[in-house]
Amino acid sequence: GALTGETNLHADPSLEGAGLSDVGPDGYVNVHADFLSHSRERTWTRRLNLILFLNEGWSEGDGGALELWDAEVRSPVRRIAPVFNRCVVFATTASAFHGVPHVRCAAGRSRKSLALYYYSDDGAPRPIRSTHYVPRPGDPLATRLAIRIDRGLLHAYTWLKRHTPFGDRLASRLLKKL
Repeated sequence: GALTGETNLHADPSLEGAGLSDVGPDGYVNVHADFLSHSRERTWTRRLNLILFLNEGWSEGDGGALELWDAEVRSPVRRIAPVFNRCVVFATTASAFHGVPHVRCAAGRSRKSLALYYYSDDGAPRPIRSTHYVPRPGDPLATRLAIRIDRGLLHAYTWLKRHTPFGDRLASRLLKKL
């Protein structure tokens, strides 16, 4: 509680949406505000993100900084280089937009991080609030349309995870077959 002001937080042993991330050259993560409600633990609200960077020898030229954006998604307000052993903790809210612009590291390298999420149990079912991707200012119409379609599909997937046995493992197996 001293670092964040949040109390009664607990980790998610299922690591829903969390875990290791590995973004290769020319990879990126679109700007988004994270999901706020756990798909299986219906009374949990996501409160904090913890990201630990695992990139030894990372330089500014490798790109891939974590960008924290303003609530209106007009511009990034902070860029945090993903250097080895740096840890970033931030509140998870509907307006905590963040993303990763293109990674420019050499072939054979990648931007690695570990993400952990912390929740509070609100004692009553929470409405579904899936990850909300948004375009960056200046993104072309095709990118804006693709993000809108993706957002709809992601909401449907989150609904399926909450209301059916369908989950990440089954989805991964299906995608591998496709």
